[in-house]
Amino acid sequence: MHRFQNERGDPTPSMPAPVPRMTRRPFVQLDKASSVFMRGNVDSGTCLANGTAVKQVFCLPSLICIGMAKAGTEELRGWLGTHPNISVSPVRETQYFNYHLPRFRSGSMAYNMSETTLAAALAYTWQDYARQFPVPRGRVGMVMTMEKSAGYTHVRRNSSQNARVPQLVPRMLLRLMPTVRIIVLLRDPVSMVRSRFSQCQRQIAKHRSSTMRTKCGGSTDQDFETMLVGSGIAWIDEAQRPLSAGLNAQQVLAARMGGPQGLLLIEDPLEMLSLWSEEMAQAGGQSSQLLVLFTELLSTDPKGVMNSVLRHVGLENFDWPSAQRVPNSTRITYSIVRSKSVAHSYRPLTSDWSKLLRDVYTPVIRKFKAVLPCLGAPWNESDNVVESLETHSFTQKEFKLHSRLCPLQGLKAMSQLHVPSHTPMQSVALDITI
Repeated sequence: MHRFQNERGDPTPSMPAPVPRMTRRPFVQLDKASSVFMRGNVDSGTCLANGTAVKQVFCLPSLICIGMAKAGTEELRGWLGTHPNISVSPVRETQYFNYHLPRFRSGSMAYNMSETTLAAALAYTWQDYARQFPVPRGRVGMVMTMEKSAGYTHVRRNSSQNARVPQLVPRMLLRLMPTVRIIVLLRDPVSMVRSRFSQCQRQIAKHRSSTMRTKCGGSTDQDFETMLVGSGIAWIDEAQRPLSAGLNAQQVLAARMGGPQGLLLIEDPLEMLSLWSEEMAQAGGQSSQLLVLFTELLSTDPKGVMNSVLRHVGLENFDWPSAQRVPNSTRITYSIVRSKSVAHSYRPLTSDWSKLLRDVYTPVIRKFKAVLPCLGAPWNESDNVVESLETHSFTQKEFKLHSRLCPLQGLKAMSQLHVPSHTPMQSVALDITI
């Protein structure tokens, strides 16, 4: 499934332009919602109505940004909310497929863990999901609705009894909306780990929990460097200089904040893309449904990124007239007042610690670029790290992922590389703060 010819996500010349999935008639009446779903007559753009003379209906999204968390998904949602033909959900993140659906009836995640029970719950609760996307009756046919829920990409959980839920999220989502367009935002791992630790500190302040302090590996931003050492990715020499522990990509991705009881430093983008692309293929999805973008371009070329999103859903380029320039910066954003990327800032790291993080995450970056060269990830590598054989030794899942996303690039070369047959897939500072 060939999706990308360049890092902007533009389709190849041979790829037909997508047809916009706008909200549409006829409306499904609320009392018929379950039976209509069971007959397979529900998809993106389907609208629910409670009666025949209502002024407002509720329409399933045609575009969903599934993550990744801390990669700029809220910034993307803000930009799309200024487009005249896109209606974003008033709820910042519905978290329907990974939170509300599994808790149907019992209120406990453990109750609805199987695909069968979740599918049955979906038939009776999809109207609750649709209610998150209100559309004035007179605007039906002129707008498409959009959701952003970064939690949909959480593939790995720490000691979670709900570990199977992430595998079922794409399956249930695609069962309800087979033609939905999906966007994934990926971010440089070096800045991602800084952002995730900062988010962890905000959760500590919000919940005032000692458990959260353990999971974060520290209680304040000043503990960031100590957390990195506790995670095992770094150590301090006799001269008090931070040095990389020399881990490979798999070991770095397994590292947790402060130690074994902590949260993952970052999620594995290859593992997440492998899961979603596999589920899309099994659901009979089209190659053009998934678009991968990079957070860095939201800083350097936000209008270009947003227009690539519009092309992804079949809309024409837009001038984005409401965009605003950030004071004392070359950046622009959708709103200086509302943008989280403008409001947040981090304590700058010393050059030694910045260099350390680049050294640590270079194997992860190289692995990503080796598996998915067609995406053109704009992430810098460290010249101090010697490239290992692991970079070009792919698991079966990684090889399949490459075949789905980059089938026209490097297949001959990759076929000559070592691909283990029974090995399961383990799991530049930016001018943007998210």
